[in-house]
Amino acid sequence: MVKSNFEILGLTKTEDIEKLSFDFSLTHNENNYIFFNRKNHSIDDLLKVSVSIDITNEDEFCIKEKNFFSLKGFKNYIIDFRDDKRKRITYTCSSPFSYCFEVPTKDFKEYDIHIIDAYYKPLANKIIYENITFFILLSSNFEDKNEKFIEITDLDTNTTQNISIPPISNKELLKVSIDKNNELLKNVDIFEEYL
Repeated sequence: MVKSNFEILGLTKTEDIEKLSFDFSLTHNENNYIFFNRKNHSIDDLLKVSVSIDITNEDEFCIKEKNFFSLKGFKNYIIDFRDDKRKRITYTCSSPFSYCFEVPTKDFKEYDIHIIDAYYKPLANKIIYENITFFILLSSNFEDKNEKFIEITDLDTNTTQNISIPPISNKELLKVSIDKNNELLKNVDIFEEYL
C-alpha cells in the first residue's frame, strides 16, 4: 500500500478480513516513535516501511469475574530510506508490543491479529513517528444459540444422523412424512391446528 509517497508493507486489506470467520473483534491503536542510533545515517526521504507483529507471550486471567487476555511480543520493522547524501539505506529494528483486553466470553478458543492501518512520518534526522492500528479477531467455543439439530434414525440400517435446522418463524409449516419413500403426506400449520 502506498501512503504519503512511500510504500507500507504488512497491512491486511479490509476485503481479506471480511472473508475471515470470527465471533468478536476489537481494534487497538498505538502512537510510537522509532529512534535510530547515532551510527546510522540521517533520514532524508522514507522509501518503504515493512511492519509485522510477532506474539511471543499470551496470558489469560480473571479479575472480579471478568476475563482478560494479554498479548506480548514485538513489532518488527524493515525501513528503507535515503540519507542526506541520497544513499539508499535499509534499517531493521524491533520495538515491544503489549496489549491487554477484556474478552466477551471465557470460552474463546483462538485469536488472530492483523495490522490494518499505519502511518509513518520522519520528525527529525533520526526519529520516525508511527501511528498503527491493529484488528484483533476472536473465535469462541460455544455453539450458535439459534442453531438446532434433529436426530434422524433409519430403522432399516440402524444408523443415526444429526441434521442442522435453520431458525424458523413461528408460522412456518411443518412437513410431516411417515413412509419409507419420504413422500409428503400433509402440510400442517401447527399453530393453527393445535394451539
